[in-house]
Amino acid sequence: MVFKVFRGRRREEIEAAEPAELLGEAKGRFVVEEVFQLMGVGLVLAGKVLRGELAAGDFLRLPDGRLLRVEGVERGHKRVGRAVAGEAAGVIVRGVGWRPGKRDLERYRVFEAVERLKREAERKFQHMPRETAKKFVEREVEDKLRDELEKISLEVYAARQRSP
Repeated sequence: MVFKVFRGRRREEIEAAEPAELLGEAKGRFVVEEVFQLMGVGLVLAGKVLRGELAAGDFLRLPDGRLLRVEGVERGHKRVGRAVAGEAAGVIVRGVGWRPGKRDLERYRVFEAVERLKREAERKFQHMPRETAKKFVEREVEDKLRDELEKISLEVYAARQRSP
């Protein structure tokens, strides 16, 4: 039974499944705007660095605790070493101890959060006239979006240097 669990996994993936050894201090946050699966490249997260910085070799921690390793960072279709706060970037990622797919990461997109907040606000103000409700819905979404971004954004961690 144990052999079935590890069948098809490379040794590096199995060893990398211990997040406590990999994580240093959180050094930033990254918010996902879109998720792509590209042939020959892998899984790409397009988004924006909210705080701090993001570089190849760092780790992204999902809100549910799973980890992604940053294989590369791109801006303007060019590989760069890192992206800093306020910059939009494409991040090539690989799962640590798991194999993520596009659907696994789509729930962390900003678009999903905005749509959900909008539906909730529309339900809340449905008793009002349409034009008035529209203004209240916009304000409600704006007010709640900042808190929601903190919940869905990915934490950026630098790899902890292993001592020999």
